[in-house]
Amino acid sequence: MDHSDHQATLSHHNGGAGAGARAKAYTSVQKMLMKNNLTIVAMAMDIADVKRIACSVGNCAKYDVAITQMILWSICAGKI
Repeated sequence: MDHSDHQATLSHHNGGAGAGARAKAYTSVQKMLMKNNLTIVAMAMDIADVKRIACSVGNCAKYDVAITQMILWSICAGKI
């Protein structure tokens, strides 16, 4: 992922004013989901966030291959 795109993610702790609190809340929700065997929902949150960022720079398909690889690996590894 491009560094600037990574910094724009909702889970990034250094994204400007209030980003630390926002990131903590976001990752707290994800931890709760994973603890309750809802890892796929936590992944969907990140996928939606990455798609939001990709679309904001005019290339909605920018990370589609990486997202597909992540999903396939997660299935093969028994994570989802």
